[in-house]
Amino acid sequence: MTSDTFSDADAAVSTGDAGFVARENELLRAELDETRSALSDLRERFALLVHAGSAGDPRPALREVAALGRRLRELEAEQVQSALARGFSYAEIAAELGVTRQSVHQKHPRRTGTTTGSD
Repeated sequence: MTSDTFSDADAAVSTGDAGFVARENELLRAELDETRSALSDLRERFALLVHAGSAGDPRPALREVAALGRRLRELEAEQVQSALARGFSYAEIAAELGVTRQSVHQKHPRRTGTTTGSD
């Protein structure tokens, strides 16, 4: 969401455009559902990983660790970009991730088409 979209959202709320607000809420709900589903899948894979790691051959468990790491990095990137698009600052995002603002800047630069603002 760009700053223009935020302006549109502010205008919609102030003028009572319930349809716009409802559509935005539905988009947020869908994104949250998708993230919850991905996290549930990761929990299941982690449980299988723990079992596989105790079965003797560590190679399948090591491959699963690598795959889980990649998926977690993807989820983090998606959520950071979503937060940036909604106007959150790097400092706010860093606080939620438990890292520094600088590390979030380095790992997750703003994508083209998003707005810049004070961080």
